[in-house]
Amino acid sequence: MSQIEDVLRRAMAAAAHTVTSADIASAVRELEEVRPARPQRLVLPALATVAVVLIAIVITIVPGLLSRGPRPAASPRREPLIQQPQPGFFAALPASGGAIQIRSAFTGRLIAVVAPPAPGEFFSGVAATGVDSQTLLVAVERKTGSPCKTWLFQLRLSVTGQPGALRPAEVPYLDGILPNRAFTATQDGSAIAFADYCQGSRNVEIDRLHTGVSINWFTAAGDQVDDISLSSDGATLGLSGYEYAGSGPGAKPGTSSVRLRPATAVLHASSANTPIDGQGIVVGRLGAAALSPDGKTLYLCIRQGRLDVLSSYDVAAKALRRKVASWAAGGCSFALDPAGHYALVAAAGGRLARLDMATGTLTTLPVSGVPSSAVLAW
Repeated sequence: MSQIEDVLRRAMAAAAHTVTSADIASAVRELEEVRPARPQRLVLPALATVAVVLIAIVITIVPGLLSRGPRPAASPRREPLIQQPQPGFFAALPASGGAIQIRSAFTGRLIAVVAPPAPGEFFSGVAATGVDSQTLLVAVERKTGSPCKTWLFQLRLSVTGQPGALRPAEVPYLDGILPNRAFTATQDGSAIAFADYCQGSRNVEIDRLHTGVSINWFTAAGDQVDDISLSSDGATLGLSGYEYAGSGPGAKPGTSSVRLRPATAVLHASSANTPIDGQGIVVGRLGAAALSPDGKTLYLCIRQGRLDVLSSYDVAAKALRRKVASWAAGGCSFALDPAGHYALVAAAGGRLARLDMATGTLTTLPVSGVPSSAVLAW
């Protein structure tokens, strides 16, 4: 259909939609009442009504007739893109914890910088929650005093990514600190997960905020959880870090040498109240890991020579599925969007990039990468 035909068709459709059955019935009654002595009374209104009715008939019949005639060669049809990178903003927490960066997920542009609530405090965790992930849940610690306390705050982003005020979260604090910034939450905010430490006691924990229910896994001295992720229902947890094995204090049974063993694991709520060691181990390599929203896939990024390689693993089979993508070594820190369709990579070859998880297409964003050690929340 030509552009002119399309415009005419839209105009006729708009006119036809203004005519109701009551208008047509009224026009018929008036035509029946016309007297010979006053033929001019309804000539113009009747003609206008008939014209509109004819327009309504034309827009329903003419397109069908036109479709039967010769048509110019149509351009190839493009299927609509169903999966779009969402949401539009993400948070980056550098290793120092001195501030949280709010950035565009489409360009990487820095939108705002959020400082801790008070002097002497720093951020030790960040998670994206809420509709379009525009509510950040942040963990705050103090450099002095309160050795076993972490405060939780909420931070709401505007539609343009501008942050509002930090406000106390539903659960205002945790009894412990987060030494490795291993902290996350489900998108609906109903559950949080973290690896904490307090006076020699270490554990990995899932807290369901609205019910007060908590589940824990014990960790031994030397165990280190570097990152943590949750399935959308909060029932499955993914982590990566080190298991400690040694012959000194805190040694595990059957070990004969002092060493740190890299490990990536997936833990299920049904296995709670047990040590994490050896549970659900998928691969014995160190890397950044993230669990898919449905809890069925674990994505793991590791260094292989001059490349960083991101692969997917089947959680149930504990087996490699496929290599998703690779890039020039620069950093493995990444975060999935809430649907698990895309990932943001902090420093793919030194640049911030967005990764299509289905196709493996890596799109470099037009700004420099954030620090490779930064924690991302999308």
